[in-house]
Amino acid sequence: MTLSTTTTKATYNGDGATTAFPVSFIFWNNSDLRVIHRDSAGTETVWTEATQYILTGGSGATGTLTVKTSPTDYTPASGETLTIKDYQSEVQGDSLPLSGAFPSTVVEQRLDKITRLIQNHSEEIARSILLPETASLSGLQLPEPGAGELVRYNAGGTDLETVAVGDISTAIDTLLTGLANNDLLIWDNAQSAWVNLAPGATGLALLQDATAANARTELGLGTAAVANTGVADGNVPAMDATGYPAADGSRITDLAWVNIADAKMRVYDFTDATDRVLSGGGIMPTGILCSSSQNIALPTKGLLLMVFAGRLDNASGGTRSYYTGLSVNSVHKWANHDDNGSIGYLRIDSVGAGTYESFFGVGATNDTPFFVAMDIEALGLATGAQTVQPIVGVDANTATQTLKGTTVTARWKLIVIDFT
Repeated sequence: MTLSTTTTKATYNGDGATTAFPVSFIFWNNSDLRVIHRDSAGTETVWTEATQYILTGGSGATGTLTVKTSPTDYTPASGETLTIKDYQSEVQGDSLPLSGAFPSTVVEQRLDKITRLIQNHSEEIARSILLPETASLSGLQLPEPGAGELVRYNAGGTDLETVAVGDISTAIDTLLTGLANNDLLIWDNAQSAWVNLAPGATGLALLQDATAANARTELGLGTAAVANTGVADGNVPAMDATGYPAADGSRITDLAWVNIADAKMRVYDFTDATDRVLSGGGIMPTGILCSSSQNIALPTKGLLLMVFAGRLDNASGGTRSYYTGLSVNSVHKWANHDDNGSIGYLRIDSVGAGTYESFFGVGATNDTPFFVAMDIEALGLATGAQTVQPIVGVDANTATQTLKGTTVTARWKLIVIDFT
């Protein structure tokens, strides 16, 4: 027969139930096999045939190992392994006759066993520590072991030797003797040696900082270094996939208070790109809502300045006056004045019949104001966090009057001035 494979070992994981394990390589005698059980702690035990297992097959073929379960159950449990390996004797017991027919069967089996013995040694060598094939060293030997000693290469790098831990400790003590408080030991390539980095050296102060706050100060970092990204209070804005801050416009324009001529100011933007028909529901003093609402903190004392730009259409019915104001928590508020005992509203434009006015654009023909001012305290506006939205109205319902957002986007700039 021939040996067409170099496999001489098989290892199986136990599961607490399996008792039959294939011997996947050929063997001749039961004594050719070595069976090793390894428990979950790593302890290895060589099993004995007829005590822990029985064998079938062999005689130049594969076979099966069956674990005995009675009178003692040796079934490998989960976490345990069972290794079956070829284990040829290194002695030769066959004697060939001096004459007669050539014993080809005996000779071939002996050649097979010699080959198997070589395979066994190859398996053992594969588990050994070897130098690279290109290494110039040879003949290395492990020195005699000593209690608590370590193995290292000698000073010439030509062989192995043992060294006491105390000797290494002494060398380390010598190296560290020159260290002072807060020194740092680093490797210096130029000197090919370990050197001390004294306090104050570049980078050392950072390593010596006792707290994260001190380290941030050392690096010159501000409070943003410990802030989370996001759109909540105290967050640092993060960029979205388009490269813009991942926050809505109200948060971006809701700037922090700044001192301008002893006043504190905030600026908010509103836009409306739809058509708002004012005749009917938008007659003063009702008006209609425009744009989208924003949450705005109103001070107890101050002014609201609102700048408007957009297109106002008057289909017919004589000259009409248009007004803008604010809805504060659904309560419509207008800038007003008392003229000889009558209440009027500060208008943003007067548009003749069949014409239109477009502020900050083509068609503006008169000088009526395009901004309004509202006194927070005088109008009795609710203060603190409020839902605010611009409103627009017309003085009378004589024809179709429209805030034409589809033609020219209507825009409001609300400036909140705090006098508190």
